[in-house]
Amino acid sequence: MKKLLCLLAIISVSIFGACSDDSAIIVDPPLENRFYPLSTTAFSEFRTVVLGENNTELTASEEIITRSWSNGGTFFGASGRREFTTYNDGTIDTGYVSNVNNMVHWHQSPFELPGLAANRIMPEWVKIADFGNTTGWTILNDSLKGLRFEADTNWRFNGLVTKTALKGGMVNVVYGNNETVSAREFTYVTTFNGTVVLDSLSTAPLQFMLHERTYFAENIGLVKYEQDFTNVEIMSERYPVYGYRIELIRRGVR
Repeated sequence: MKKLLCLLAIISVSIFGACSDDSAIIVDPPLENRFYPLSTTAFSEFRTVVLGENNTELTASEEIITRSWSNGGTFFGASGRREFTTYNDGTIDTGYVSNVNNMVHWHQSPFELPGLAANRIMPEWVKIADFGNTTGWTILNDSLKGLRFEADTNWRFNGLVTKTALKGGMVNVVYGNNETVSAREFTYVTTFNGTVVLDSLSTAPLQFMLHERTYFAENIGLVKYEQDFTNVEIMSERYPVYGYRIELIRRGVR
């Protein structure tokens, strides 16, 4: 099950680490949108929670994370900012956000996985929001060939993985002390169609679909993210894949 969860983590938009056909960003001039905080003293606190069947909250999983941003600069060939995510235990993850030309792109560090060199899932700038788009776009359309996640396992994933995105309508999102903000919804659908080679060396068909949503508000940025709970079936056995929600609870300046 751990191997399956690793595969799902790679292709979920929450970490924005998959390949994109929009890796080249033209920023001339680099005019920042107002869909992310532009101040280095700004911060946002989010509540994160795991979702069970019917997207019921598993409250024991609740955690508070804080996000903040650096000065602007050029990172991986694009105008952007560092984004720092601080967790309850004090650990900090660093990603990069490019918030220009009416779009939001994300970039983060490489995945260190055995056998990854045989696959094209490498970190690039990934378009996660496009406020001027009307037709949708493709985030990922690639083949996995023998991808494995641990050196001491025989599990291998082979198949086609695709991820598409679509701009939705405006939605009222409630956060903090019953504050309401109008946010743009983006939806993402990921499909995998292929096989998995198990520890027993038997090969089983593997198909699944993931549904995710993000909500961006002007002058605030990301206010909510959701990945739905789903079940994945392997050789007549159903494995629950828990969803999760990240929602803004407080924002301010330091």
